[in-house]
Amino acid sequence: MHLLKNRLLNMAEPDWTALLQQQGVGLHEPIQGFKAAPVSLTPWQLSQQQWQQAQQAAHTLGVLLEKIAEDRTWLLGETAALATSDSVPGAIWRVLTKLGAKQLRTRQVTLSRHDFILDLQNQWRWVESNPIAAGMGPLNQRWQQLYQLQRPSEVLAANPAIETQATLLAQAATKQAQFNLATKNEQVTPLLVMVVEAQEDNIYDQQLLTAAIENQQVTVLRLTMDQLQQCQIDTQHQLSLPDGRIVHLLYWRTGYNPVDHAADAQLDFRARLEQVHIAQCPTLSAQLTGSKWLQHLLSNLLLDPQQSQQLAVHFGLNHTELQLLQSLCLPSFAVRELTELRLHSLLAQGYWYKKQQEGGGNVARFSEARDWYQQRDAADILMAPITADIRTEPLHKHLHGDNVTQQGHISELGIFTLGAAAEYGGYLCRTKAAASLEGGVHRGGAVLDLVQLPAACCRFPLRLN
Repeated sequence: MHLLKNRLLNMAEPDWTALLQQQGVGLHEPIQGFKAAPVSLTPWQLSQQQWQQAQQAAHTLGVLLEKIAEDRTWLLGETAALATSDSVPGAIWRVLTKLGAKQLRTRQVTLSRHDFILDLQNQWRWVESNPIAAGMGPLNQRWQQLYQLQRPSEVLAANPAIETQATLLAQAATKQAQFNLATKNEQVTPLLVMVVEAQEDNIYDQQLLTAAIENQQVTVLRLTMDQLQQCQIDTQHQLSLPDGRIVHLLYWRTGYNPVDHAADAQLDFRARLEQVHIAQCPTLSAQLTGSKWLQHLLSNLLLDPQQSQQLAVHFGLNHTELQLLQSLCLPSFAVRELTELRLHSLLAQGYWYKKQQEGGGNVARFSEARDWYQQRDAADILMAPITADIRTEPLHKHLHGDNVTQQGHISELGIFTLGAAAEYGGYLCRTKAAASLEGGVHRGGAVLDLVQLPAACCRFPLRLN
């Protein structure tokens, strides 16, 4: 019966693989090239209230993290335990501490994604925030446009990730170019450098954003970190390419892996960039605010009655904002502060062991987590499990050219926020099997999903550029 249902579904559906390839909704494989992204054909149904609450949560978090990134004294003081960590946040902490009171000329441009899971009490819970390489929004939007052209009667939540994120970056590059022009530089055309992996698998997502930026009269170049280090910093504190062109904005789509900061020369270069007349998305301070360590510290401050009030006063949070942030947080512990007996007890309760690295393969539970403890880093943490609301409806998915139907899934909603005002910048929705440890589309078992709202909500315009 299950096989028959799948066959009937395949007969009724369009050729999704061909449509995904036509619109570039996929990842890049080293050998085969384009590989269609795994996608959900059963959008996640949320109420208007749930959708609005997620947006408000992302906005409030985005504003707070922006303030923290700007307050380097508070940030470095609160994260001082990173001094002995071999993680990327540890390396960044040491760079920023070494810079000390030196003049920082770089300008912060914020494009962050805040990931949430809905729990059994219908409460959004904060999984993590990501201010560097916060991608996949454009790809999710393109999948939404493609899907809705095939099923126009369904009402989906607005996802303007391409337009809003491109506008943020284009305007920031233009503003920096205008500043440089005022310092007698003759270059007029803004130049944005997207810093990417040498073997980039998310190139199609990046291409969607690049095209939209270039439509706003901004030149976009793609450079690896090694190529970027061939650039020069002139006497006017500007970054120039080998051909002499001035770079106005660095948009980091990499720079969060240990290998990116393994050599002193790489760290020194990033330190020097903080003293250049350039816009960066993100700066080192902003990248540090997106660490799991800062989330751990912030959650503990928010969940403590006395310290939460001090935090509210320091960063100007009102009562409603404080309550919202507190409702998002879960208890967490620094592994270095736990006895082995206490660690085993927490792991038995389902706590997640988290390293400070990004991407897949950096979370573990139970026996694997106990093994990790033997080679622990000073910044490793344990985070309480989220009692996630499991979707029980049959979920139709398109995987590797086939339509399949499965049950028992957890969806994770990432809301993008833009600039210091943390304006809405689209979403990324990923859905994985409830038993799956990893929730990424790249290296995990998740599929790109969509958010469906009640019919009374406004529809998203059907358009494929």
